[in-house]
Amino acid sequence: MRPELQLILKSTKLHAATVELKALNQLLDDVEDWDYFITTIIERGFAPLFYKKLPLLDAEVPERIKQLLCKTYYSTVSRNMVLYDALKEITLVFKENNIEFIALKGIFLSEWLYGDIGL
Repeated sequence: MRPELQLILKSTKLHAATVELKALNQLLDDVEDWDYFITTIIERGFAPLFYKKLPLLDAEVPERIKQLLCKTYYSTVSRNMVLYDALKEITLVFKENNIEFIALKGIFLSEWLYGDIGL
């Protein structure tokens, strides 16, 4: 498997342990095609998660890749803020009408599970 894909797979864990960060650093050194990496990680929706790991990594990542990761993260934050506001409005309407509900996934998880509206 290409190092770029291995890097994406190994970066999907929310809270990486020291040994996992070490593995990510080693894989970063093996990346040959940064364009393939950034396109794939954005398309698969893992770019914000990888972006949040950048400060924990020692290996070099090209500046343009960091910028694209940053842009994707903040784009996700922006979109999720809109969704979060919509969820709040829906929640209020349900409560006003004494309708019980449960949020199963989506924007609810970004804050409750991930602790970051950008993830």
